[in-house]
Amino acid sequence: MRKSILIIFWLLITIGNAGAQGFLRPKPAEPEPPARKTEQQVSLEKVSRVYDIINQNYVDPVNNRALTEQAIIAMLKQLDPHSVYFTAEQIKRANEELEGSFEGIGIEFQYFDDTAVVVLVVSGGPSARAGMKPGDRILRIGNEDATGPKSESGWISKRVRGEKGTPVQITVLRPGIREPLLLTITRDRITTYSVDTWYMTDSQTGYIKISRFMRTTVREFEDALKELKKKNVENLILDLRGNTGGLMNAAIQLADHFLGNNRLIVYTQGLNSARTDYRATGRGDFRKGRLVVLIDENSASASEILTGAIQDWDRGLVMGRRSFGKGLVQKPYPLPDGSTIRLTIARYFTPTGRSIQRPYDKGRDKYFEEMNEKIRRGIYSNIDSLNLHDSLKRITPAGRVVYGGGGILPDILVPADTAKTPALITALNRKNLFYRFALSVVLGSRDSLLREFPAVEVFLASQEQRNMLTEQFRGYATAWGIEEARTDWTRNQLPVERQLATVFAKLLYGNKASVQAQCYFDPLIGQAAQIMQDATASEFYKIQDTN
Repeated sequence: MRKSILIIFWLLITIGNAGAQGFLRPKPAEPEPPARKTEQQVSLEKVSRVYDIINQNYVDPVNNRALTEQAIIAMLKQLDPHSVYFTAEQIKRANEELEGSFEGIGIEFQYFDDTAVVVLVVSGGPSARAGMKPGDRILRIGNEDATGPKSESGWISKRVRGEKGTPVQITVLRPGIREPLLLTITRDRITTYSVDTWYMTDSQTGYIKISRFMRTTVREFEDALKELKKKNVENLILDLRGNTGGLMNAAIQLADHFLGNNRLIVYTQGLNSARTDYRATGRGDFRKGRLVVLIDENSASASEILTGAIQDWDRGLVMGRRSFGKGLVQKPYPLPDGSTIRLTIARYFTPTGRSIQRPYDKGRDKYFEEMNEKIRRGIYSNIDSLNLHDSLKRITPAGRVVYGGGGILPDILVPADTAKTPALITALNRKNLFYRFALSVVLGSRDSLLREFPAVEVFLASQEQRNMLTEQFRGYATAWGIEEARTDWTRNQLPVERQLATVFAKLLYGNKASVQAQCYFDPLIGQAAQIMQDATASEFYKIQDTN
């Protein structure tokens, strides 16, 4: 018994000593648990794993470049409709549009049957220097046949464009000359324009149309305004219909021409982008004249920034139809192979705090189809049908009510013309008869026409000349077998006359004159000019910002 007690006592002492030693000796450090991976890391590993599985196990060879591009496109589709991917070639073309120039030969052409026919040669450009003329039929480019179905799918455009200083040989057949001509054209930089036209609608009112916002837009606008000021312009119609946007800074700089010093033009803000304000300098060239801005459902992005600033500061009236509703800002991020993603990084807001971005929660296709559907259903026929919510309402300094939530709502709403294109016009365009007829007339009598009508204004003012051309065209269309020329001519004579005058203006005077001819028949432009002249339009006069 005593022996057992001694053994137990000894064990207790031994265990106690061991415990004491363990207490005094530092414990080995326990390994830290592995850091928890972020959701982004897990997702990247997942994508990489799928990529490896495909490359190691797929039944056929894998085009990794195409696979990567499609993956990028699919990722961006999960964001918003304006975050997009561009290949190296696509971004080059997109940047050319924003820069205001491209490298090519400087021609415009139309297709007659299966052949491209030159209708415009840029004055002083590469083709003009090489001797190309309107009416030339393009037969070959280099050693390749340029006629047939392939020529109508951008085939010619791709081959005549190229690096500045490189030659391209083009074989043409010229009216009146039996043998084809071989022209060697050295490509050069061709200037494009964003201010399509400008002119005086009456003795006081000027008109400027801007089709997009490029790096050269502000300079082009200043040049146009300078010409109008020589004619004592007092009022201005700024036409942004169909202007799908472009460079945000160009729109901000243009807005500066209309607003008083330190006026907020727009501000941007995003989850990862701090608020940035953009303000006017007060040094603009048209801060006090009467102003009307024309917009429609295709006026988007940068054009909405400009329109929103003018409307929010009561600087002028906005007429037309509700704009597209793009209130997102994109930033380009170049990728190693020359491709680029343009990622939405912020929203922009008008001076009253309006976000004009339309909802895009139903997907990209629905987003872009929505506007056409609204026009087709006639939603723009009156303001009541727009179902405007009070939460979208803002008040301008003059006390006017403006709305956000889906585009700029005009002060004067003009419904869309939902009438279908007349069958006569469709039949004439199907055979490209407007250009065929105009070329046949202009090629034979250009010099005499220009002597009689030295400017497009003189040509448009001559109703007698236009009536004569229209009647000749009717006989021409009838000879081509257009049955509608016999049955539907009288009721469709105005749209025929409008399109014919536009084509003649292009062939005789160039693109600027062609747009001016379109405007000549546009009732909304006349309505805008009349509003600025009408002394009873008190709403207009009391909203002008003269600061």
